[in-house]
Amino acid sequence: MGGARLGKNVLLITIDCLRPDHLGCYGYRRDTSPCLDQLAKTGCRFTSAFTVGPNTPPSFNSLFTSTYPFSGDGYSPLPGSKKGLAEVLKGEGYSTCGINSNAFLGESFHYEKGFDHFENPFREPGGAERAINDLINRSNYRKLKGVSSFLEWIKVNFINSDPRPYLPADNISRRALSRVEENDAPFFLWVHYMDAHLPYMPQDDILKEWGLRGKNLGEMVNMKRLIERREEPVSEEEIVRIKEIYDSNIRFIDRSIQELLEGMGEDTLDQTYVFVMADHGEEFGEHGHVGHFGKLYDELLRIPMILSGPGIPKGLVCDHMVSNLDISPTIIDLLEIEPVVDFKGSSILDDLTCVEESNEVLIGEVERLSKKVFSSNIGDRIWSFRDRNWKLIRNEEADILELYDLENDPAEQANLAGTGEEMEGMLNALYRNHVDKQRGERANSEKRKLRTAFKNLKL
Repeated sequence: MGGARLGKNVLLITIDCLRPDHLGCYGYRRDTSPCLDQLAKTGCRFTSAFTVGPNTPPSFNSLFTSTYPFSGDGYSPLPGSKKGLAEVLKGEGYSTCGINSNAFLGESFHYEKGFDHFENPFREPGGAERAINDLINRSNYRKLKGVSSFLEWIKVNFINSDPRPYLPADNISRRALSRVEENDAPFFLWVHYMDAHLPYMPQDDILKEWGLRGKNLGEMVNMKRLIERREEPVSEEEIVRIKEIYDSNIRFIDRSIQELLEGMGEDTLDQTYVFVMADHGEEFGEHGHVGHFGKLYDELLRIPMILSGPGIPKGLVCDHMVSNLDISPTIIDLLEIEPVVDFKGSSILDDLTCVEESNEVLIGEVERLSKKVFSSNIGDRIWSFRDRNWKLIRNEEADILELYDLENDPAEQANLAGTGEEMEGMLNALYRNHVDKQRGERANSEKRKLRTAFKNLKL
């Protein structure tokens, strides 16, 4: 017996840009995450969890379809040829609901697939704000940065002090809770929070509670400049302040998650598997930027991951390396559903009780876009291959090869490529085999598309 017949629910909580080293349960000094810390005590915390991609599109492709971003028909928008977790669970009798406020996770990118109820709302700017935004865009187009900054200052001081395009975490939690309250059938509920994402809206009450400087509207203009990838390096002083504001948003998300869990009630939670994880991390100047651009370093790939629910050992800490590619197969396993053949990941339930760790190599993939387009067809494709101690990063188009000794250089600062390390050859062989396989998959996909096109022409 499996699927909805088990009577178990699944709550999948994903948090944009959340680094594990900014959570209390991972040893952080600031009180950012009391709710998540408690959740970790009631379940399992994974210390070596990684995402396949360093930004939202490749990461969620792997999370929901358990496939690599560059396999088959790509990853953005989510192709119809890749079957998603919500589709599987809906087919097993689950009531499926997805709520998020990320532009890359909406209907236009096909993330509504398999959801009975799907919400992708955004904060709508008023008329005056839209007019200012139009002037800012024109100024940026004409490279009038001084004018652009002045218009931003006017906007945040006199028109709207909230630069976020997404809805805040408390709003998302309320929407999610209303769906739980209206639902009687076993459910799969996915909730995604955006508040740890640029432009880092300062949470004034939390900052003051910590004895830190409160909201400064001028800082929001500076955050906007960081989004635009300014050329000058970010100073240490700026990084300290950015982290303060970032941390205040983590605490705000944590409060909102607590509201959701408390609102669900103990009876429902007792029958619910709760997965909490990030889609990717965030860079704070480790490799020259603030944010999450097309790079495959660990500040972007290492993520927090917590699993709690019926039968999950309490207070367990799992050090095995796991990938977000494994999340959908794990949920399928928890619900005793037949494995999905097309899923490339593996259930991590065995990792909870197995002492020995397999010699698995985790793969990362991303496209560093060469133009401001939202597709997976333009730009340099970059891969990473890592085991516990070594990582290879390969950008074939730009002819860039990087090799890092993670045991002695966890910050990935000393490139050892070309120095004769044995691991370079071993990881390169894995890279070549993986890429050749993906090229074969893409070729087969193109053949299928051509056959379909010819059939349509005949009709």
